[in-house]
Amino acid sequence: MDEDDIRNRCTILQDMMMRHPAFEGDGAPNLVLGKNCILRVNMETGEGFPELQDVLHSIGNENVFRHLGTHTPPHVVTVLEAVRQLKSHKVLLLDHLMSEMNMTMNVAMPVEQVKDALYYLSNIGEVLYYGNSTDEILSKYVILSRKWLVSALSCILRPDLRRELGETRRFMNLQSIYSGEGAFVESDIVQTLLYGTHSICPILSAKDSAMLWKSMSFMRDAADRSAQLSEASDATTMYDFLERLLVYSGIFLPLAVSGEPTYFIPSLLDTAEPTSVWTYKTSESWNTTLCHSWLLRESAPANTMEIVT
Repeated sequence: MDEDDIRNRCTILQDMMMRHPAFEGDGAPNLVLGKNCILRVNMETGEGFPELQDVLHSIGNENVFRHLGTHTPPHVVTVLEAVRQLKSHKVLLLDHLMSEMNMTMNVAMPVEQVKDALYYLSNIGEVLYYGNSTDEILSKYVILSRKWLVSALSCILRPDLRRELGETRRFMNLQSIYSGEGAFVESDIVQTLLYGTHSICPILSAKDSAMLWKSMSFMRDAADRSAQLSEASDATTMYDFLERLLVYSGIFLPLAVSGEPTYFIPSLLDTAEPTSVWTYKTSESWNTTLCHSWLLRESAPANTMEIVT
C-alpha cells in the first residue's frame, strides 16, 4: 500500500472518529490525535514512535485531560464515595444514586452537580456514564463496573451466535414450563432473513438479545439488584438500556423493518474472503468495478435497496 493510500485511509478514519457521537457534547472523552493525522506506528522499522512519544508527553505537560494536575472537586469525591459503596449493583439509575446519597450519606446535591461529577469519573475510568447522549434512557443509567459490561457484551459478540441462540432458546423454553414464563419464540423477521442453513448474516432481534442476557445468572443478579432500589423499577429496563447502549455505540445497527426491533451486527461478519464478490472487465484498463450479489428468497425486507444504495 503506497503512502498516499495510507494517508487517505487515516484521514477518513480520523474524520469518522471526530464525527462519532461518543466524542460530542459536554463530558465526552477527549480524542487525542497526532499533529496532522492519525498516529501510525511500525513495529519493525520504528516509524511513528517519536510522534507517539510526543503525544504521550503532551497529555501530562499540556493538560490534555482536565483532571490531570488539578485538585479533585469536593462534590466529585462525595459522588465517588457513593459509587464505591454501590459497586455491587454493577449498573444503577441516576435517581437511585442520588437517593442513596441522600439516605446513607445525608447529602442532597443538585442533579447537574451529580452529572458533572459523573462526567469527571467517567473520564478517569471509574464509571461509564452517557449523559451527553440525546437518548433519555442512556442518560438515566450509570455503569459502575466495566468488567461487568464486558461480560454482558460477550453474551452477544460471539462467533457462534446462531448456535448459541438455538441452544439458549431450548434451555429457556424448558425452564419456562416450570416457571410459568412465556415461551421464547424466534422472531418471524429473523427467520425470514436467515432462511437457509448456509446463512451467516449476524442478525439479532431485541427479544433474542434480552433472552441471551436473561440466561446468564450474573445478568439476572444485576437486573434484580437494580430493581431492588425502587419498587417502580422493572428488571427488564436494564436490558432495554443495554440494547440502546449498543445501538448508540454502533455495535447494533437497526434494520428498517416493521414489528419488533431487529439489529445487524457488523463485527460478527465472517472475515474470510466472500465468494459472492465478483468483478467484470471495463473499457478502461485502470478502472475496476467490484460487485456483490444477494439472493433474496420470496421478497426483500422493506427499504432494503434504498439502504444498500
